Amino acid sequence: MPSKNAGNNGDNSEDNFEDFEIVNSDEISFVKRGRKSEIDPKYVSLVKALEKGQTIKLRFLQISVDRNDPKFNNEKARITSQIRSICRAAGLNKSEFEIKWDPSGFPQVVR
Repeated sequence: MPSKNAGNNGDNSEDNFEDFEIVNSDEISFVKRGRKSEIDPKYVSLVKALEKGQTIKLRFLQISVDRNDPKFNNEKARITSQIRSICRAAGLNKSEFEIKWDPSGFPQVVR
């Protein structure tokens, strides 16, 4: 629950809110979240060359974490995100490809 003095910036009350500032929404600015990913053009061209019914195994993106490791799901999500970025750069829509994983941890793009 906010303090009764939440809007009184810099007053001498018992609550001190010097770390906060209330501003109008038209006065704020934003930065994009995260960093811009750098996609290697050779991977984009490989995925772009796939024809319907073909699959490419992306050995360079193998999951290096054991399935029982708590980091496994995060690593899989990170790699899946990279593959989606590669596919978007290749001009593929979500409905034009699937990401399948082989038992040894290699992601595969299926057209």
